[in-house]
Amino acid sequence: MKILCTADIHIGRRASRVPDSFEDIGRFTAANAWHDIVRCAIDEKVDLLLIAGDLVDEENRYFESYGPLESGLERLASHGIEAIVVAGNHDVEVLPRVVNRLDGAAADSFHMLGQGGQWERHTIRREGRPVLHIDGWSFPQRHVRQNPLDSYAAFVTNRTDDAPVLVLLHTDLDQRDSPYGPVMSRQLEEHSCDFWLFGHIHLPHHRKLDNGAHFLYPGSPMALDSGESGQHGPWLLTFDGRALSDLHQRPLSRIRYETLSIALDDIHEPDAVQTHIVTELKAALARQITDPGNLELLCARLRFVGRSKLHRQIHELSARLSELELSLHGATVIVEKVENATRPNLDLEALSRQASPVGALVSLLLELEKTGKGNGTPESDRIRHLKHAALKKLNEVHNATAYSALNDGSLPDEEVAEAYLRRAGYALLDALYAQKETS
Repeated sequence: MKILCTADIHIGRRASRVPDSFEDIGRFTAANAWHDIVRCAIDEKVDLLLIAGDLVDEENRYFESYGPLESGLERLASHGIEAIVVAGNHDVEVLPRVVNRLDGAAADSFHMLGQGGQWERHTIRREGRPVLHIDGWSFPQRHVRQNPLDSYAAFVTNRTDDAPVLVLLHTDLDQRDSPYGPVMSRQLEEHSCDFWLFGHIHLPHHRKLDNGAHFLYPGSPMALDSGESGQHGPWLLTFDGRALSDLHQRPLSRIRYETLSIALDDIHEPDAVQTHIVTELKAALARQITDPGNLELLCARLRFVGRSKLHRQIHELSARLSELELSLHGATVIVEKVENATRPNLDLEALSRQASPVGALVSLLLELEKTGKGNGTPESDRIRHLKHAALKKLNEVHNATAYSALNDGSLPDEEVAEAYLRRAGYALLDALYAQKETS
């Protein structure tokens, strides 16, 4: 039994940060990713296509999603491939409407399980014998705080055959207070299931449980934004009887996002910085991307770190990196965003002890570094108040009518405020030292 597994396709959306100048941006839509999945299922000669929720993105994408979905299902049906889906939090209203509109071969080969938050089983038979049981549960409304597995034990019956059991579910794993059908990992061990296929988390994650079962978040098949870094694509699952004999990802995503840190220590000349950045970028991407698959566009975010006497000039160099375009495995590589997190090549600890404006500024910057996100050091009142004031100002700018055309929908948060304060602080330190050098 060969199965293609996916989730969180979000037909109706497209990948973010694709330059307007890039040829045929329609290739980076979720609808196109759906057609790639259908093509993969046919090429691999799979028996089933399983989709763990959020096949379609929101109710207002009904007309945009219906045509691609219907044509894809008709192609699958013409090759004898069944598609089985559960509704997630994003398509809880629109998916049943799409299903009810299907007819002919597309309707016959497409099954939505567990409508209304009620567990439902679909059994695959060969020559009258069960070869796979698929248990599915769909969101009854957009927000569900109840654990779907609380009702699973009452639904599932003792096994009367040796066919494997696969559970299809859209869930937020190990997030007890989540409004998205939270399930606890420990519960997976309590049921005699062979495979758990989950949707909702867009980054792929696979783990084998202590009882021998597996769970898989296949992730979004096409990366949709910079938060979905790394390789993306559906997963091929093969059962040999009850045993899982193979599981691997197919890298079908045409776009990929990567965030890379590049150290600029001991680089003393501007031209050397440029050469170093390009060399390090190409080397890092070559290490991370061993199987490009369908890759056509890679959007890189660069973070420059380390101590450099060129700290002041790096900001100007960073601005010009938007013009950089490389080729890797036949894909175009662009630099989508740059963060200059370098520090001046100064003894900051010594400067922080000075009784001067520079000393006060450096002391504040060092404290900000030590109490930054993920560093584990408690914040002082002055850092907390400083971040609060910065975040308030950032939100005022974000919500200003004058800048509405630049608003990409993402709200400033504490991490953004922290990065802003760090950049502003080092820029001020640079300015103070520039004055000192010219005086």
